[in-house]
Amino acid sequence: MAPSWWRREEAELGRSIGLLGCRGCLAEPIGRGGLLGPETPEEATRAGLVSGKDQIIDRSIQDAYVNAIRRAKNFIYIENQYFLGSSYGWKPEGIKPEEIGALHLILKELSLMIVSKIEAGKRFTVYVVVPMWPEGVPESASIQAILDWQRRTMEMMYTDIAQALEANRIEANPKDYLTFFYLGNREVKQEGEYEQEEHPEPDTNYIWAQEARRIMIYVHTKMMIATKHAFLLYVYWKQGIALKSEV
Repeated sequence: MAPSWWRREEAELGRSIGLLGCRGCLAEPIGRGGLLGPETPEEATRAGLVSGKDQIIDRSIQDAYVNAIRRAKNFIYIENQYFLGSSYGWKPEGIKPEEIGALHLILKELSLMIVSKIEAGKRFTVYVVVPMWPEGVPESASIQAILDWQRRTMEMMYTDIAQALEANRIEANPKDYLTFFYLGNREVKQEGEYEQEEHPEPDTNYIWAQEARRIMIYVHTKMMIATKHAFLLYVYWKQGIALKSEV
């Protein structure tokens, strides 16, 4: 039987909502976006949620990732709009990692899985496809912060891998075990192609794109394939609530 907070939410929305995800995040406090949430730790536990310090957290997406990572045998393929987290493992150069709050375990789980395969003498590779920068103005402070956090995440993972290779006296490039791809499209100028009469202003993104004839292919997917195990995370926004589905 659905817990009381779940039934209250269904009554307010006037429809069945099923077990809600967490607004597309890996671990998100319940009580945002219109979701009331359980009122007691006991209700939270029965709903499969985690409670503590006056917050109730949905960790189902993180737990699904971690479970699939630990079951992977030969490779993992990931597409995601963002690639940052496990900030407790970042180097504290210029920041205080404990203040960032990107604490989910997924990316540390990935690097530790690679380390375990290296120690076992098995071949294993993680392939990651992300956009060159997340949506927004790339030179803005917010996007630059996200890119810096992604860099620190990658640095943490490559450090784990390099140390494992050195400890096991294996001569290999860490990129053989973890590699990143940024998709783009490049057009070749064709003879007789249409040309606009008006030209963009100089020193603008518009004119630079026309001259270089290259453009980023944006990645918005939330997907992971772990050897033969795959699951897709879809986020459907309606009335401030996100649902997730797994395959």
